[in-house]
Amino acid sequence: MNKVIKLFYAGLFLLMFANYSPALAFKTVYTNSVSYSEAPSLHNPTKEDVRSTKRAAKQRKKLARKQQRLNKFLKSRLGKWLIKRAIKKQQRREKRWQRKYERKKKRWLAKGKDITKLKKKQRRGNPRTGILLLIIGALFFFVLGTLSPFDIIGIIVAAIGLFLILLYLLT
Repeated sequence: MNKVIKLFYAGLFLLMFANYSPALAFKTVYTNSVSYSEAPSLHNPTKEDVRSTKRAAKQRKKLARKQQRLNKFLKSRLGKWLIKRAIKKQQRREKRWQRKYERKKKRWLAKGKDITKLKKKQRRGNPRTGILLLIIGALFFFVLGTLSPFDIIGIIVAAIGLFLILLYLLT
């Protein structure tokens, strides 16, 4: 009996202070129902919201069509042929690198060098691009040097050029 009175007072409290309807107050007391904060909002969408949702849907459809065309192409004769060709090219490239490595290894053995230091590494950097950037930077710095922004641009471009040249020489 005591428990029933406590529940009655709790329901009455919710009705009086929270201005709930009797059914909703009863439901919130006895169950873990969905709160108002979890309910969907009832505001009318603005034109921007509608546009952005339409744009997103359009992008999804476009991407799906593109993926479908790609899959269809890859399943066609030409697509399969291109895939096989790319795989063969990659295999030939690997064999070519292996032959180069073996030749270099033989030369190193003939000279008596340590083979453990022999690694397949490519040079990084690009001397042509570095020299070109160095010349452009010098032109900016010396020829158009009357304005300070051009001085700064020239120094930056020349520094990038020097960096590419040094990267090539050091690797």
